[in-house]
Amino acid sequence: MKLDNISDIVTNSSIFCTGCSACVYTCPVSAIHMSENEEGFLYPKVDENICTHCGLCRSVCPVYSPEYSNKKNPDCFVAMANDELREGKSTSGAVFPILAQEVLRRGGAVCGAAFRPDWTVAHIIIEDKEGLEGLKNSKYVQSDMSDCFPKIKNLLEAGRLVLFSGTGCQVAGLKGFLRKEYQNLWCIEVICHGVPSPGVWKKYLNEKFDVSHIRSIEFRSKKYLWGNESVALIEFCNNNLYKETYTQGLYYYNFGNNVFLRKSCGCCQFNRLPRQADITIGDFWGIDKKYPQFNDGKGTSVILVNNIKGYELLNKVKYNFKVFNKVLLNDAIPGNPNIISSSKENSYRDIFFKIFKKRSVQEALSFTAKDLSDCKIINFWFTKNYGAALTCYALQEALFNIGYTAKVINYMPSHWRKMYSNTFSESFAKKYLYLTKPLKNYADLIDLNHVTTNFLVGSDQVFRYDFYKGDGDHAYQLGFVQPNKRKIACSASFGTLDYIAPPEEIERFFSNLNQFDAVSVRETPGVSICKKRGISAEQIIEPVFYLSQDEWNKLADNHNEEHNKGVIYFSLGYKNASKNPKVIDFISKKTGEPINIQTFNYQRSVEDWLDSIRSASFVVTDSFHGMCFAIIFHKPFVVLCSYSEMRSRMDEILSLLGLQNRIIDPEADGNFEELLIDIDWNNVDSVLEKEKNRALSWLKEKLQAPIKKKELLNVRLDYLEEKVKQMTSNNSSNFSSENYQCYEDIALIYNRFRIIRKYYWYKLLSKITSGQRRKHYKTKRYLWHDKIRRLRELKKRFHKIIR
Repeated sequence: MKLDNISDIVTNSSIFCTGCSACVYTCPVSAIHMSENEEGFLYPKVDENICTHCGLCRSVCPVYSPEYSNKKNPDCFVAMANDELREGKSTSGAVFPILAQEVLRRGGAVCGAAFRPDWTVAHIIIEDKEGLEGLKNSKYVQSDMSDCFPKIKNLLEAGRLVLFSGTGCQVAGLKGFLRKEYQNLWCIEVICHGVPSPGVWKKYLNEKFDVSHIRSIEFRSKKYLWGNESVALIEFCNNNLYKETYTQGLYYYNFGNNVFLRKSCGCCQFNRLPRQADITIGDFWGIDKKYPQFNDGKGTSVILVNNIKGYELLNKVKYNFKVFNKVLLNDAIPGNPNIISSSKENSYRDIFFKIFKKRSVQEALSFTAKDLSDCKIINFWFTKNYGAALTCYALQEALFNIGYTAKVINYMPSHWRKMYSNTFSESFAKKYLYLTKPLKNYADLIDLNHVTTNFLVGSDQVFRYDFYKGDGDHAYQLGFVQPNKRKIACSASFGTLDYIAPPEEIERFFSNLNQFDAVSVRETPGVSICKKRGISAEQIIEPVFYLSQDEWNKLADNHNEEHNKGVIYFSLGYKNASKNPKVIDFISKKTGEPINIQTFNYQRSVEDWLDSIRSASFVVTDSFHGMCFAIIFHKPFVVLCSYSEMRSRMDEILSLLGLQNRIIDPEADGNFEELLIDIDWNNVDSVLEKEKNRALSWLKEKLQAPIKKKELLNVRLDYLEEKVKQMTSNNSSNFSSENYQCYEDIALIYNRFRIIRKYYWYKLLSKITSGQRRKHYKTKRYLWHDKIRRLRELKKRFHKIIR
């Protein structure tokens, strides 16, 4: 990393700056101040009107020149203070209070993180034991350093002992600010998972509670055994308690999964060896695997001694510990990987803050932790097709642009899983699509009814029987969606001029489609197909046109390969596709550009494919989406197509834009001079903008319209009866699926054996365990018992076929 001045850190603050504030208190003309950004983090801002460009800020910034002067292989210890000290507010082995008490006993001062009256967090300096209570306990939010650095310097210059406690980047910031070594300063750093946004924490508290009624907050309460699931407790003035666990609490869960950490935490320069401080402390997670004798459930700490100064302080207090034993460093790292590495940035981080800016923090937290969203999208995002992946991405982003949160249903029919596993689309999805948890069957799909109101199918050829056949669950006709939910087909395509399928499938398909609240199709023939069956459908444009060229440029900027200008020929590889169409040689000769022939390559990333089109001087393709992106990137192009089915969808776009002459037969031979005429891109953009606005207005209107009244379970009764009979291995004809009250009952039947196994497993665990684990398993047992009770009711009603 090379940065030339402090403005680089401000400009790239989302990536590099740790918010240590060293630059602020170093500036001789006070040209820098800390300002909260839209994510709720503090960043330095430079007033260019005052700045003298002296360079002092750069000289103290730990991002510019991090120093690693301590031991590469520090000595490692396991430590436990006495029971009384550990059972207080200390969250682990109470190492910090023992070190702090020693410094205070010798007339020194201690600096650490404490809660303010509004329950935000800031570093303060204390000089007595009473003040030490506020510095104990973990604070899972980034601390405001305020003006601690200059105050610490004044104390040091006056000859006072100072103990500073913070994260590795805060220690590095203090050292940078001081610019020299002080023998009367000891620095302690915590093993840091990453620092959460103060803005998120503040908004979370104010949305959920009356902050003025809070008496205390413990992020890791010792009322529950150390080493089990971490529990946060908020105590109120009326003695009520609010409890949040790592697995069930929204804030806790998202913190643990790195959703709202500072950007710099994902590329931290200080979570590594050598460490920054004299002493590094943290919980000795995973100690049971190597040293079970050192876990009594009250808290155990790991200590790294990084230099001689660290030993000097530790030697004065080591006899105050109940347990203080040297252990192997490699035994501590597996449970504390942040000793040597950064926490990986969560792929949902950016979308979390996108929602956080526009919606409540509860909605943003629920989106990432519980699959809650306004809309769920189902389509063919996973196939070996760039257009399918990009169409899905476009619809997802368009929904966000019009004010709706959206997630893509992570479902792949079983017969497609081997065919489409480990493709470029999966890599693309992990980076850019907001996927639900993996769903494997119809019962999993049913569960989505709990986490959204709106279901969208589309776009691409999701209504083409050849493509979805074999999907017995009829997921692409939204058969799993409950009657009280909204069902919309957005720019769906039949892919053919008529719906071609077996007679029984035709009847079932349009019966399903008749239950939709709104239907739109990508091509005009689709309107006619629906109209023949009494279904009203509107034609709207392909979703890749819903996003601007700038939005696609941002995606293409993430390419790995370098692409040269030239005539690019991108072919899907159809059997009768010409290997060297004559039009290519003509264009290459006329433009003087080299030819770059590309056949469809499953190993190539979506971003690279986009950039290859963006970089080309001329595009020749037989791909529908290849044509679309040539238009989006304003590239002169020609489309090769002899298929009547594919040609109809290409002709529709080209006719709309007045570019009908851009499509030719692959075997065409003749004068291609008209293909070299410049395209009026202003006119093209004007038409596309109009069609985009019409499509998005239609989508927004349908999402806001009242939900259509549907007959309960009318959509898939025949299929469900057949499926349940198959799964119960009984041919009785006395079963009527109309008797089911809701889709959840069907899910219970599908998973009845798993439910029974789970119930008895948790029942066993709740009897052979003790303490907090027993409470946890009892809760699980009760939850699964509710399902068992419902299953018993269903068995009584349908005893002839359910065993």
